[in-house]
Amino acid sequence: MDRPFPAYKGDEPYVFVSYSHNNSSVVFPELVWLRESGFNIWYDEGIEAGTEWREELAKAIEGAKLLLYFVTSDSVQSENCRKEVNFAVDEGIPIVAIHLEAVELPSGLKLTLSDRQAILKHEIPKAEYEQKLQSRISSYLDQEIVQPVQRQESKSTPVLVGVAVVLVLVIGLFVYNQQTGQQPIKTATERATEGITSEQPTSNPNEKIDLAAMYSIAVLPFANMSSNEESGFLAEGLSEDILNNLTQAKFLDVASRSASFQFTDRGVDPAVIGDNLNVAYLLEGSIRQLGEKVRITAQLIRTEDGFHVWSKSYERTLTDGFDMQTEVATNIAFIIRTKLQFDIQSNYSWKQWTKFAGIDPAAIRSYFREINEYNNIRLGEAGNWTARIQYLERAVEIDPNFYAAYGRLANTYYIEHQEGRIPYRKASVAARAAIDRAIELAPDDFMNSLYFLPEIQMFELDLAGASAGFSRLLSLQPKAVFANLYLAVIAMMEGRTGEARRRIASISALDAGTDTAAILAILADVKILTGDYGGALQASTAGLKLASAGPDRAYLLWTHAFGLILTQRSEEAAPYIEEGWKLDRAAKPERYISLFAYTGETEKSKKILTNSRFDLVNDFYLALGYLALGDIDNTFESIKAGIEEHNHLVTYSLMASEWWDPIRDDPRFDEMLELLDSKITHTEQYLREHNITQKNE
Repeated sequence: MDRPFPAYKGDEPYVFVSYSHNNSSVVFPELVWLRESGFNIWYDEGIEAGTEWREELAKAIEGAKLLLYFVTSDSVQSENCRKEVNFAVDEGIPIVAIHLEAVELPSGLKLTLSDRQAILKHEIPKAEYEQKLQSRISSYLDQEIVQPVQRQESKSTPVLVGVAVVLVLVIGLFVYNQQTGQQPIKTATERATEGITSEQPTSNPNEKIDLAAMYSIAVLPFANMSSNEESGFLAEGLSEDILNNLTQAKFLDVASRSASFQFTDRGVDPAVIGDNLNVAYLLEGSIRQLGEKVRITAQLIRTEDGFHVWSKSYERTLTDGFDMQTEVATNIAFIIRTKLQFDIQSNYSWKQWTKFAGIDPAAIRSYFREINEYNNIRLGEAGNWTARIQYLERAVEIDPNFYAAYGRLANTYYIEHQEGRIPYRKASVAARAAIDRAIELAPDDFMNSLYFLPEIQMFELDLAGASAGFSRLLSLQPKAVFANLYLAVIAMMEGRTGEARRRIASISALDAGTDTAAILAILADVKILTGDYGGALQASTAGLKLASAGPDRAYLLWTHAFGLILTQRSEEAAPYIEEGWKLDRAAKPERYISLFAYTGETEKSKKILTNSRFDLVNDFYLALGYLALGDIDNTFESIKAGIEEHNHLVTYSLMASEWWDPIRDDPRFDEMLELLDSKITHTEQYLREHNITQKNE
């Protein structure tokens, strides 16, 4: 097939495309459309005659900002495609895999792409696919999208199926949404009078809109695209369940069932429905049935302009009944709350926040791209960890006075360390520099001084500074969830387990708003640390109903399985371990060493430790694994490494958590406690209770 256009040659950012020539008839229309969207495209047409093929190819990949890999049964068998993908990984070039059909990836390729972004073109509506792909490319090339002329799908384009991506949640993630407007939850009326956050609006009257009215949605009845009566019942029940879930969000006004269900016709203009129901967003969806299988599709639409903010498809089985209906409805509502809020903040409300006043618009765009990456990671909607730091560093490079971006950057370095991607020394220096710069630029900024600074102090084991900051925050916001969590952890680290449990008991996940699943994961984790295994299981059970994918679910699965094991219910843990291992083995295989060992699968545990493909970096999970296998020497080595690296799970749990009891009588355990204590700056309460007048250096 003739090449549709010359490959890009120039100094501007471009995309490298990897594909099988057997798929040219399918891939080339995609390339034409992407080029019309304003993106520079390099594909193998660009190799000049007489040039050494591999050298030219390597240069093209090295210069690219992104590699697009079109996944088909032909391309996964192509040696050239595999080489291109592997070379991009080695060079640190981001990869987005576009699955054009349902295909089982070979083991090596599956491992390579396990933590890369994927778009399942064959599984999602055309509009969703195009929006996702344009957004991803735009974020990596840092350029605006040119909307191309509407294209028609080729009749020869195959209808095909696909896979997903997993990442990890750690205890500090909740703080992210705090800086994007997620203050203690308010009603829509309160938001109107307070400008959504504690930020004061700018003085530009042209930028003021009725933000309270934006936080409104109607759930339309899902369309039954099959003649089967059973799928009709599912469509109606799903719509009602989603509506009921959304009404629990305190910051959101939801149109009543009687009002929204009158719009059963699919062809009504969203703007008309929005005017009639006085809502800014609509959720619509459909059910298609084939045998016992159903495909549920949901779409979030902005009524102002008909823009599709988000859409997703779910493949389920009818025989799963009400449990399936509840799970899908809960997940849709969970995702919508975040997507709706982000759409408002990134397009409207930021214009009324003083932290953005005078900031370069390009820096603000980069800032919100990072937030979008984080949201997608947390919701299981792909997303890229590395891109987050790049976007924030780009934001402060464009505008060195962007103090809000410095605060998020400090938190991101902390998270990157906890994920094992940056050593403690490097991460702590970078995080401290970022938070110091943020506070230098805006000493009175609420977010940086009361959210991010105390968190970085926790990272540095400065419990005195962190405790003072979090306590001040609670005096201003008594329902600040994560502040109470950190204060509970500080109490536990200093031996005040009773105080830790009292603080945790006062926490309600309902106060977390769009972060409910993340908070439930953290809450379950902290309850495990304090020995409240029953409470931990309650929290993880509730969290698993919300999170159907992503880091929230991965972490909740591990916590739930561990809680079951600690309560002598190992057999019940098996399905959670199995699901978690499938999700998490590429990112965090060491998490499962202890779980497999405690459930009698010691050979699996040992295989993880000896498998050279696995990158084992988290000292806490390694210590637990070695302990479960009875390898006490390596247990202490991992604990020591965790203390030196300020691993939060090691430092938080060592003083009080019961799972260390089997080795507490070993003299080396006291040495570990002394090593940890030498790195801690204790609170005044601790010094007072232990009759210490001066901290020993």
